[in-house]
Amino acid sequence: MQGSSISASIKGTNAALLGGSVNIREMYRRLLSQMRSKTGRVGIAITLFLIGFLLKRKSIREPKGFKSIPSGNSGVDIWYIITGRSFRERYEAGMKSSLEDKGIVKMRSLFSTVIVQLATPEYAKLILTRIDLFPKSIPAQVRPYSLFNRFMGGVNLVFSNGDVWRRHRKVANPAFHKSWDTKVFALMADRFCAKVESTPDYRTAGVEVDDLFKRLTLDALGLAVFGYDFESIADPDGKYVVAYNGITKGMAVVDENTRKLNYLNAAIMKPQYFLFPFLDKYPFGSRLKEHRQLNHFDSLIYRLIDERREQLQNSNTSSEQDDLLTLMIKACFDEENPGQRLSVQELRDNMMIFFVAGHDTTAHALACTLGMLALHPEVQDKARLEVLTALGEISEERPWDYQPTIKDIQTLPYLNCVIKEILRLYPPLTMLPMRVAAKDIDLQDGYVIPEGTPVFLNIYSIHHNKRYWGDNADSFWPERFLQDDSNNARFWEWLPFSNGSRSCIGSQFSLIEQRVVLSTLLKRFEFSLPSDSPHRDGIKFSRGFFEHPAELKIIFKRRRTA
Repeated sequence: MQGSSISASIKGTNAALLGGSVNIREMYRRLLSQMRSKTGRVGIAITLFLIGFLLKRKSIREPKGFKSIPSGNSGVDIWYIITGRSFRERYEAGMKSSLEDKGIVKMRSLFSTVIVQLATPEYAKLILTRIDLFPKSIPAQVRPYSLFNRFMGGVNLVFSNGDVWRRHRKVANPAFHKSWDTKVFALMADRFCAKVESTPDYRTAGVEVDDLFKRLTLDALGLAVFGYDFESIADPDGKYVVAYNGITKGMAVVDENTRKLNYLNAAIMKPQYFLFPFLDKYPFGSRLKEHRQLNHFDSLIYRLIDERREQLQNSNTSSEQDDLLTLMIKACFDEENPGQRLSVQELRDNMMIFFVAGHDTTAHALACTLGMLALHPEVQDKARLEVLTALGEISEERPWDYQPTIKDIQTLPYLNCVIKEILRLYPPLTMLPMRVAAKDIDLQDGYVIPEGTPVFLNIYSIHHNKRYWGDNADSFWPERFLQDDSNNARFWEWLPFSNGSRSCIGSQFSLIEQRVVLSTLLKRFEFSLPSDSPHRDGIKFSRGFFEHPAELKIIFKRRRTA
């Protein structure tokens, strides 16, 4: 019975794909219907794989050195993508063996395109320092109409190369190398604590923290980047919060275990848009609504830009508390460097990439940290003792709502090790954005990457390889970072923020936010997992490109002070 269903699915999809006159709306409806069933996904997967081999839409020459690169289990990987399995499941089944042994693997995509993944510190140094050999792919140049690319923007600090990238970086550098004020993060930590204590049964059944941390980081970014308070911790149904969530829900997959949305997966993992990206060119129904929500959110961004420009034109004052948008606008209109200015569109696109990069990733790290501290009370106690030593116990001099300063959080080496260990075990991005080989590249170890080959750096593999991290590479052990005696230790082995000239410009913003929030929570609460938590044997993740702890509930017990 299932075989006949798959056959029918294949025939129906083939007719839609290869037939003459195609009714886009009807094909869209048919694909959506098929995507809702596993049988439909099987049929579509088989069809696409066959079409890929038959059409050879993008063939790559295969010199001897390329043929020597070990092949991963592409069939399993494609199947896992189609069925919505997590990256960790894909990694274990399709590529782990080759990457851990050789540090390199080649995989085939649905349309028979061959990609190469690299996973050694030496390869990391090569790909991140020789940007002339491995320029970034610019998604919006291929499909500017997709919801994902419209949201991320066209050309910005992340998706650009050469002189264009240098111009964007020069404008952004002054804004990101300011001394970040901790008050915004402390305010968000206070709101988080208040929300926890207003949640029924927070001391018994627990509070689901992943969504709450997403709201915390959204509010923090709104204030720090735009000077705009979304107030989503208190009101998740605010007008622009709903618009933002509507966009990101449109870029999501549903976790079949939790039935919850895993945000920001649009063109990457949502089956119909992953397999048929041209569907975004003809949106209707719920997809059209998501595109309109993006227009609505964009209207807020452009309004904030216009208002800030007008304020600056009418005032010559400067403040250390300027938000990121203000600092970027000042840099854009620097009279001494007129050739370095960004257009309003470029300014918007950079604001959005900063927003996305600092929202989901930091929320992921905070949720994972709280989960692991609840799972490892001995680490939690050690981190809390350090926090109380540095910040002081709650007292009249340092009341409950005392806000940690930059000086305070610089005296928390063990907490910093906890954060680094979380980012090693659970990097928010498992692979860096795609590069493309600019020419035939001889890796000097018997392997050759042909010109035009898509190349990815697999951070997750490097972070979990026992060759670099010892036999306990898969274990949570923050003390490993106490052994590093310099800032350059593990420079090419620990890569949650990438490295080299194109490392994440907002890394310090994220790390300071995490230190302030975690030190506040450690001072005020003790954390534990409910007895029925699915995370008692380790954190379980939702499925998708940006993975998050699935239904992670934490019990908060307010600390008693002396």
